[in-house]
Amino acid sequence: MNRGLMVAAALAIAATTCGRATDVEGGNERPQETTVQENSIRATMQDYAFSVEGEAGAGEVLVEFTNGGDELHDAIIGRLEEGKTLEDVQRLLQGGPQGPPPPWFDDAPMDMGIVGPGETSGIVVDAEEGTYALLCFMTDPQGVPHAAHGMVQTFEVGPAGTSTEIQPDEQIVMSATGAEAPRLSSGSSILEVTNEAAQAGEVLVLQLAQGRTLEDVESWFRRGQKGPVPATFHGGTHAIEPGASAKLTFTLDPGRYSIVASFGEGEDIRDIATEFTISA
Repeated sequence: MNRGLMVAAALAIAATTCGRATDVEGGNERPQETTVQENSIRATMQDYAFSVEGEAGAGEVLVEFTNGGDELHDAIIGRLEEGKTLEDVQRLLQGGPQGPPPPWFDDAPMDMGIVGPGETSGIVVDAEEGTYALLCFMTDPQGVPHAAHGMVQTFEVGPAGTSTEIQPDEQIVMSATGAEAPRLSSGSSILEVTNEAAQAGEVLVLQLAQGRTLEDVESWFRRGQKGPVPATFHGGTHAIEPGASAKLTFTLDPGRYSIVASFGEGEDIRDIATEFTISA
């Protein structure tokens, strides 16, 4: 599982590169609206903690994130084996990077991509009953993952209730040539992305700062995230397997955006941007 442009830091319990993350040039202070779903968990990201509210039963669960901090954040979502707790995850993290996650940490649930300060985004998880963990693996100025600072939290999914399948506002396809441009309205929307490529891919929505390019974003990550962030990050997910789909929520103002599909690993990563416009 690569992080490509997202640089999220993880095969679940592994850390990656360093650097401080601040807001995009010019700032972003608009108020956020949230997507209202009956079966949902709402998580607020701070520097460095998650706070969680809401109740969910087994089935499709919307996990929605609002970044109330000053840094970029993401979230690994993993299901814990019965009997394992937040304390077990914290003890695991104290040992530093461990490579692949242990057998009692199932990282199969899809992850939340980068969410910028002041932004709200979410992902729909097909959840079984049990305990789930949220871990942020973005890094501080010294290269330490936020999870090591305590940005770890759990939430419970109870027995299946009467909630229904979460319906997307639009469906698009991601292929080896990139993602289709969505036709979303301003405000909150649910987008379903299906990966028709032959390999797993990531998807991310961002808004470039004035005069900046996707190459500037890639260079900013390679340089260790130094200086002003050249884009505002609106969420996404780290990996969609071939033939699989992901339902994502975005809260977007009118403006020009890019949806970025990322494939490959290491030197072979390909980031393909498709521009789209949100009208008033």
